[in-house]
Amino acid sequence: MAKSLAQLRSQLQQELRDPNDKIWNSTSKNRFINRAYLQVQKDNNFEWRENKESTTLSSPYTIPSDFVIMETVFDGTNELDVADKIRLKKQNKDLTTTGEPRWYYYEGTTLALYPVSTTDIDIDYKKQLAALSGDSDTIDFPDAFAEAIVAYARYLAWSSPRGNRQEAEGALQDYGNELAMLMGSFGLQDEGYQYFGIQRTSYIPRDNVL
Repeated sequence: MAKSLAQLRSQLQQELRDPNDKIWNSTSKNRFINRAYLQVQKDNNFEWRENKESTTLSSPYTIPSDFVIMETVFDGTNELDVADKIRLKKQNKDLTTTGEPRWYYYEGTTLALYPVSTTDIDIDYKKQLAALSGDSDTIDFPDAFAEAIVAYARYLAWSSPRGNRQEAEGALQDYGNELAMLMGSFGLQDEGYQYFGIQRTSYIPRDNVL
C-alpha cells in the first residue's frame, strides 16, 4: 500500500527527533514533505506511469503548468533538440530567422523554436504529481521512494532557521545515497545522463522555511 502523508510525517517526526512537533509543527512538516515530493520528481530521469503526459502546443507554445521535465519535442515529423538561447546567440544565430525548426529553447514560461516556426508541436513530458494535502493522501509512485522523500524533507527542516548545519549536510548526503540506489530500479540510463540535481559536496542553506 502506498505511503500516506500521515505515515511520511510520522517517519519525519522520528528522524528529526521531534515526535511532538515542538520544533516544527505539523504544517511545516507537511510543507517539507511536499517540497521533497516535488524534488524527487525533478531529480534524475525516473520513470513512472503516473507522471507521463503528452500534449500538442500551438504558438506561442506555453509550457503546461504541471511541467517538470521535458522528454521529447516533435514538430510533426522531426524530433527537435534542446538548445540554450545564450549559446545560440554566441554562435551568432539570428533568432528571428524563419524556417524548418531544428532546436527548441526555454523562454520564461514558453518554448521558442529555432529557426522560428508557428507549426504545432507535440511534446512528451513528465508532469508534477498532485501535492499531498490530506493525511490519507498517498504518494503516486512506489514506496521505495519514501526514504528519499523523508531524507530530503529532513534536509529542508535542518536547513531552516531552527535547524542545524551538520544535520542538514548529513540529510542531504542521505538523500543522494537514496537516489543512487533507486536509479538501478527506476532510472532511465540515457547516454551521458547522470545528473543529480541535489548532488553537492557541502551544505547550501535554502530559503527560510519554518
